[in-house]
Amino acid sequence: MTKTRHNLLRCAAAAFMTAAALFSPSMASADAGFETWINSFYATAAKSGITKATYRQAFAGVKTPDPDVLQKAAYQPEFKHKIREYIDSRVNPYTRKVGQEMAVKHGRTLAALEKHFGIDRSILLAIWSMESNYGAVLEKDERLHYVPRVATLAYADPKRAKYAKTQLIAALKILQNGDISPRELNGSWAGAMGHTQFIPTSYLLYAVDADGNGHKDIWNSVPDALATAANLLKKNGWQSGQTWGYEVSPPKNGSQYAGQTKTVSQWAALGFTRPNGKAFLQRRHACRTEDARWGRQPGLPDDQELLRHQALQCFGLLCAGCRSSGRRDRRLWRHAAGLESS
Repeated sequence: MTKTRHNLLRCAAAAFMTAAALFSPSMASADAGFETWINSFYATAAKSGITKATYRQAFAGVKTPDPDVLQKAAYQPEFKHKIREYIDSRVNPYTRKVGQEMAVKHGRTLAALEKHFGIDRSILLAIWSMESNYGAVLEKDERLHYVPRVATLAYADPKRAKYAKTQLIAALKILQNGDISPRELNGSWAGAMGHTQFIPTSYLLYAVDADGNGHKDIWNSVPDALATAANLLKKNGWQSGQTWGYEVSPPKNGSQYAGQTKTVSQWAALGFTRPNGKAFLQRRHACRTEDARWGRQPGLPDDQELLRHQALQCFGLLCAGCRSSGRRDRRLWRHAAGLESS
């Protein structure tokens, strides 16, 4: 046997062993286990009114877990960066420019939503910017997942299984209601959908058909998406005239208070001031410093009552712990929406 022939045989053997590993009982059982889970979960879905036809349609061609879902679940930038770093990465000249353009393009819609729901247009534009970059994310196929793929989390992520099962049932209801086709039922790895990234359960609670075409379509209709966001805020106790938080300048020894919670009056007594020189409002509200360091930093409400009635819980870290925002103190929102420069 020549050396070359020997090497070829070794390569062939290695290839055979690799193929055997790929189709081993353990690998086959993993996929079979997922299919078994899907089949068995129908009993749960049926109790919520999901028909067999809807279920089959939803899972047609879904045979294996989505590995990208599990990978993305392990990394969430909102929890990897400090709030200032996160906001700075999302509020930049590009987002401000697009925000100004969208304020003009959708001015009539925004004005109607302000009148009907009482939510300032800058709030809605900021949410749209933060959640989907004014819809740009929806044009990137590599960023989207078929929403029923959230079954991957229910099957393979014990920490998120309960959440995933609840969202999966809600997604099936959306599909069954006919507001969107299976082909367009896309979202983030966790099932957040459309221009304003609503999870399925929130969609069922707050979705609005603002353009009057008979469908609550937050994926393709900007009026529907923004109206749905405004509806969520209104129904969760949004109160104009209150502030969501403050950007503050700490005293020289301010870093020692990092992460602490005090009333606004107590922070003021310690030497924390607003960079614009304005007075603090709602001085009895409890706030925590989110990034105590030299220079400016935001202070966020940490009041349990505010958190229970939190209107913006699904809209990301910019609004963490917020209940409402008013015309007198909306500069950061307008900045995020592109309606005000630094």
